Order: sequence, then structure tokens, then C-alpha cells
Amino acid sequence: MDESGRRILTAGEAKAKKAAVNVTLRMEYGNPADKILNMVKDEKIGLIVIGHRGLGAAARFFLGSVSDKVSRHATCPVLIVK
Repeated sequence: MDESGRRILTAGEAKAKKAAVNVTLRMEYGNPADKILNMVKDEKIGLIVIGHRGLGAAARFFLGSVSDKVSRHATCPVLIVK
């Protein structure tokens, strides 16, 4: 899982660099929404861009939605990409 995550991050970094976007790579473990919200508190984050899979109301009720929780609790703007 670690190796797969690092490959995904490296591929994303390459695309960002090609588009002249400055990025910093981090791989965290734990609840994704909580990790994102803590990062916003600890660092000077001006915008969160996050994906949304569209699981529906039932799945959101049982599983929670990272994008939903982040958008409701973030202290900076959140752009949700579908």
C-alpha cells in the first residue's frame, strides 16, 4: 500500500511540475478528513481542492464523506471536483 501511494504521489507531482504548479508531497495515515483539516490549521493553506466520488446519501451516512466533512469544517475555501 505504501509503495502504491508513493507511485500515485510521484505521478501527480510530475503532472504538477509539467503544468508549472508548485507542490509539496505528503503521505499521511489516519482519518483523511481530520488529517486535511489539521493540515489547514497547522499551515497557511489558502485553498483546498478535493475530489468527490458521489456515493449518495446512504453511503455518506454509513461511511462519511471526506469532501463533505472538509467543506463543512475548513477555515479556508474548498473546491470540490467531481
